[in-house]
Amino acid sequence: MRRSLIISGCMAMGLALLLLSPAINGQTQPEPTAEQSVAPALVALDPVYETLTGGIALRPPGDSRRIEGAADPDLVVQFVQDEKRWSLNVYRYTFTEPTSLGSSQTNPAQRGLLETTAVNFATSQPGVQLLRQDVVNAGSYDVGLLAMRYGSASQRRLNQQAIFKASDRVFFVLSFNSPSSVPPGDSAEPATEQNNDPQEQQAVATFSAIVDTVHLLDRMYIKREQDERLRRTQALMINFNEHKLTQVAQKEQWLRLMRDGRDIGYIYKVEEPYVWGKNSGLLVLTRTRTKPDDATQVDAASSMWTSYDQKEEFWVSNAIVDTGQPGKTELAETGRSYHRIKNVRVDAAQPAGDRNPVMRQVPEYLLSVEQTRGSADGTPTLRELPPYYLSQASGQLLPKLLPLDEPRGYLFVSWVSDRQELMFRYVDVLPDDTVEIMGQKVRAVPITDRVGLEGVPTTHYLSLDGQYLGSRNEITDRDGKSSVSWILPSDAASLEKIWKNPELTRPQTQTPSRKPDATDSR
Repeated sequence: MRRSLIISGCMAMGLALLLLSPAINGQTQPEPTAEQSVAPALVALDPVYETLTGGIALRPPGDSRRIEGAADPDLVVQFVQDEKRWSLNVYRYTFTEPTSLGSSQTNPAQRGLLETTAVNFATSQPGVQLLRQDVVNAGSYDVGLLAMRYGSASQRRLNQQAIFKASDRVFFVLSFNSPSSVPPGDSAEPATEQNNDPQEQQAVATFSAIVDTVHLLDRMYIKREQDERLRRTQALMINFNEHKLTQVAQKEQWLRLMRDGRDIGYIYKVEEPYVWGKNSGLLVLTRTRTKPDDATQVDAASSMWTSYDQKEEFWVSNAIVDTGQPGKTELAETGRSYHRIKNVRVDAAQPAGDRNPVMRQVPEYLLSVEQTRGSADGTPTLRELPPYYLSQASGQLLPKLLPLDEPRGYLFVSWVSDRQELMFRYVDVLPDDTVEIMGQKVRAVPITDRVGLEGVPTTHYLSLDGQYLGSRNEITDRDGKSSVSWILPSDAASLEKIWKNPELTRPQTQTPSRKPDATDSR
């Protein structure tokens, strides 16, 4: 599982802090409450999995492993039971127009999502045999049920689907795949006495039990809380100016990386004024080394710059991963955000060939990111940015930019390199308290920082006068084993005693090969 302690969104820092915290998504929760459905005793299910981001809670098959962060944006989560060769995929689909679950009663030819799903499955898989297709009421939900065998005679499988209607535009789909020994042409339904396949019988009983535990979560309060955080964030970011950035910047910093009491790396940082093109701003340089295990060493360097008005930024990161095997892996990422003017038609209905269209100029805020591996060229990713986007350089300084005397929550959008996407960054300033940092009790202001609504938080500690004291992250794996990681202030002499020949020199400043023109057209 990929891990990265939250201190920066740039790729170099993500690689530098490899294996320090888990992926950012829904976490396995305790056993269900009395209000939640409980599976039959003869069917083995895992504890409740709940994702507020996805908006669903359920109990997956027993002894299954969870897979998150898939490329499919509609896939909430996947569970795989290797021994039985089962897989359960949970999707969340949002439609722009109202969609019905089943076919129209007044017009049966008008397909609903249930019929469309069955048709699409039949056209995408060989030898599909439809066994069940109907809509039932399950408490407060309307659920469409499908059962289909598919595949060749030697590799026959059973697919069961349950489509939950959350609203006219939002649907959740559970798709459960399992092996089948029923030959093609046999129409015996999986749940009938005529079916003698014990694999199918167990899969049907398990899926039925899973469906009974599904609970759709109300996301409206999440939206309200996000809106409140965003209002505070936009008011706060007005103060992210030259005075504030230069006030909190430190000329040099040495940071010690530890996990479970063992040194696993270090960071050397430089924060200084820098002019790019005609714009003045702040440059953050980092040099990082991590050794998550005896066989792996990651050396990374990055240059991150933001203009004082927060309207432009760039970052360039490079990393070399040495696993002790022949050949080292080289990774790089270049990112730029900038404002520009876009010409748009006033009347979109004008013919495309009109030589004199009426145009108006519209400002837009864009991010362009390109990742490369070795000598291969990457494909640039282009995203339009909201006003609460946080640059990589500002993200490095974020705990020190926050008002420490006001316990409040904020919400930023940051680029997350290992997900290759913009994601919400939740930050909460907590009341000052007496905390323990590596065995010493001090008075500090804790600031929790997590990527995604359900991300595992990193807690930054600052003194009452704003001095950085350290960052702590604790994770628990599926076996219940906890691991605690720390980032702690240090100095060059201490790091030289811990590490043999540490690289503590100022990284070379790297800039993108071309600066975007504010009037570039897309």
